[in-house]
Amino acid sequence: MSHAEAGTIGETITEEALETDPYPIYARLREEEPVSWVPAVELWLVTRWADVEYVDKHPAVFTGETDPSTLNRTFGRNLLGSEGEYHERIRSIIYPAFRADKIGHYPDEVIAPIATELIDAFAAKGSADLMADFAGPLSVRVLKRVLGLEVEDDRLVRWFGELAIGVGLIVGAFVGVAAFFGALMNMNFMLAGSASTNPVLFFLAVGLMLAWKVAGYYGADRVLLPLVGTPWHGYTRDEGGPIARTTAARTA
Repeated sequence: MSHAEAGTIGETITEEALETDPYPIYARLREEEPVSWVPAVELWLVTRWADVEYVDKHPAVFTGETDPSTLNRTFGRNLLGSEGEYHERIRSIIYPAFRADKIGHYPDEVIAPIATELIDAFAAKGSADLMADFAGPLSVRVLKRVLGLEVEDDRLVRWFGELAIGVGLIVGAFVGVAAFFGALMNMNFMLAGSASTNPVLFFLAVGLMLAWKVAGYYGADRVLLPLVGTPWHGYTRDEGGPIARTTAARTA
């Protein structure tokens, strides 16, 4: 279907194209159709900074609680995809630890200098991958500074990943996610030619992934999963309607 036939650019955009490489699509929308309804994903795409900022600062007019929501469909009900009482309850748990009086001098004396150094490194190029060139290194270097570690960035990332997986499995927190990344590490070792106990650990991790609804029942997941929401309550596409959360399991 051509742009002329469709009437809008948004009507020509497919879900597959957005998943494959959305950035050329976003660039074209910014130039020609900065606010665009995309039927394929049943969402409005707002692509210019000023418009995004306006939407963000007017919560009485715009909502982040979209339906259907890929985020909610994947992770269950969560902070980013909700509004109102539920959003306020989850936010009240997280927000106190990040208040200005709690984080003290870190924004100005630790985070800002590191952020400036990273930006200066790619500013001359005129472009950057914000995750690989900025967000990732920023979080790692701030963590190094806070912990007082003198190690390479890559090594700290590996340490943190292994530690997070181990802690998650020990305390039963997000067991399925921890098991997945544990299995990924085991597979990496096996592909590198190091067998040892990795095959056994790999199959144990697969078992935990298959059983992750109940694997953390006697651990933190018993509290965490109901709190953050889970995807296995089910979602169905009603006849002629959007994707809706199925609550039959709770009401039956």
